[in-house]
Amino acid sequence: DGVKVIPLEFTNVFLIPLKSGYMLIDNGYAKEYDRFLQGLKHHGVDVMDIGYVFITHHHDDHVGFLNTLTVLNKSVRVIVHETGVPLLAAGENNTKNGGGIVNRAIYALFRLKMLITPTWDFSFPPYRVRKQDIVLKGEKASLPKEVGLSATVLHTPGHSSDSISLIYNDRYLFGGDMASSFLLWAGAKYLTLFNENVGQVYASWEKALSTNIEFILPAHGKPFKAERLKENLHKYSQDDLVAYF
Repeated sequence: DGVKVIPLEFTNVFLIPLKSGYMLIDNGYAKEYDRFLQGLKHHGVDVMDIGYVFITHHHDDHVGFLNTLTVLNKSVRVIVHETGVPLLAAGENNTKNGGGIVNRAIYALFRLKMLITPTWDFSFPPYRVRKQDIVLKGEKASLPKEVGLSATVLHTPGHSSDSISLIYNDRYLFGGDMASSFLLWAGAKYLTLFNENVGQVYASWEKALSTNIEFILPAHGKPFKAERLKENLHKYSQDDLVAYF
């Protein structure tokens, strides 16, 4: 359906075509901006063609170069859930809600990544929502008509309290870190590696499945059929997580 994907180091970002320009789903770490620009060039897209940036949640690997992008393209409008506004302004991944890593094997890999990249501290340049930005409210919302995209947005917390997902063409769900196909071999069972509340994650999966979506396009890993979520509901409990915060 014309959607373009730009794979960064660990995060996929997507470009959804609009009547004029594109909507960007998420971005990467601050250090990945040049790699992002190379991805745009590969698809024949200019950074000024991006009219909207949809932020699935506030984490450092999803908002790292948001300030860089909005300074360069001053007309771009950021779309965020109301719960994400103070978290974006804080400039660091929220640790106040606790949470943990899916299992011990993935926890070991997580710790290894931290040893390899000692500068990784879960911080990002703070972003303060501007008047031109779009703040969505509630459990379910539609995009404003001026966006030019008929899409439903669901509040899908669990990985983080501000997580939202966008349903495109009634079939595709861009869920950020609501679910993932990354490290399935290590027992992830379609959960993202870190979750604040795994029970909320599964409730978000059920909310998404109730809309009859067919495919999940995650930020981490390859697209997969929505039925994988149904098959893996409640495979983990909060007590199974390896506490991190």
